[in-house]
Amino acid sequence: MKIVGLLPYWINMAEGGAVHNTIDMQSLFLLTGANGGGKSSLLRSICAAALLGICGLTVRAESALIPYFDSIMLHTKSYDSPADHKSSFQVEMSELRSIITRTTQRSLVLVDEICRGTEAAKGTCIAGSIIETLDSIGCLEVRRSMLKFCRIGD
Repeated sequence: MKIVGLLPYWINMAEGGAVHNTIDMQSLFLLTGANGGGKSSLLRSICAAALLGICGLTVRAESALIPYFDSIMLHTKSYDSPADHKSSFQVEMSELRSIITRTTQRSLVLVDEICRGTEAAKGTCIAGSIIETLDSIGCLEVRRSMLKFCRIGD
């Protein structure tokens, strides 16, 4: 997937302030950076562009080459479910398990900052495992993270 000059669909250009982004994804795409740096906005913009592109609709970009995806899965913040006796961490792990079991080589998986509700070292291990699992499937994955990662694989 290659998108040149991608803009967030919700920003009014007359008001200014939008950053044009260019992405060229072949496999895993890890977004990192400072708080307030636009990582989540870029993640949502990529998701919107993929959905619009596979529907044959106009993508808010200078150009976009969007492949066919058999599924587009977006994971954002999870909340607890007291009625089901589940913590936010349990809900999040259940949602991620569902994504992993449904992912194919033709999937686009977008994940926004997982493991917020757990200790950083454990969260990093879990996030690394999920990255390795999705990478082994061969899908396109965009991951936003504030966690510090070690080198994964060769």
